[in-house]
Parts: sequence; structure tokens; C-alpha cells
Amino acid sequence: MKKTASNKPQLLDRHKFVASFMIAFMNELKLEKYKNKSKLTKEKISLLLGLSIFKFFIVSDDANYKNAALTRHLKKNNWAIPPLICDSNAYMKNWASELFFAYNEKRLFVLSLSHELFLLETFNRQLAQQF
Repeated sequence: MKKTASNKPQLLDRHKFVASFMIAFMNELKLEKYKNKSKLTKEKISLLLGLSIFKFFIVSDDANYKNAALTRHLKKNNWAIPPLICDSNAYMKNWASELFFAYNEKRLFVLSLSHELFLLETFNRQLAQQF
């Protein structure tokens, strides 16, 4: 949480913060020396690290964001992934593929990635409210 000039706390936009971390991971992970890595290893690691940091922010700042149901849900189930409708690949594989192509075409943007994180949080928030 950051403070403003009036010393009033402001909520941190954790989606953009985590998206920035994920892009930094993508830029800094050097896996070329590993011969047995799969094509999407860097992307999958970035996704897992980003989702872990995202979960940490939600759980650790529960009082400010009023996330009691979401926090319970994440502690019990971790991230729930939306079901796929028209594809046989796993959600995480599709997301990793998206990151791979966006990164290689130099079209990986914080705002796009943060929007996907927001949608994933919204999906999990709705699931948490059902229980």
C-alpha cells in the first residue's frame, strides 16, 4: 500500500505490479544452458511465479481489500482455472503459448497481462462467493 501527500493510504494496483514482475522474469530468466527444457519453460515459470506473488498480495493485504472469501478460497484451493470451451490444450499451456509469442514478437504489455490477471481474480472471486 502506498501513501499520498495527505498521508491517506491508497490501494496498490496489484495486477499491474504482478504483470511487471512476470515480464521481468521473462526478460531475465536465462535457460539457454538447459538442454532438456521444453519450449514453454520460461513462460510457465513466469506464470507460476507471478500467480504466487499475486496470491501473496491478496492474502497478505486481506483487510484492506476485504478479500476474506477470496483469501479462504485461495488458501484452500489455490487458483481455480476457468474451463476451456473450444480447445483441447490446458489453460496454462494456452496462456504460456500466448506469452511466448507475445514475448518473441516484442508485444508483451503490462496492461494486457494485468487485465488477464484481473479476469483470473474475478473468476476466483465469483467461485469464492458461491461457498
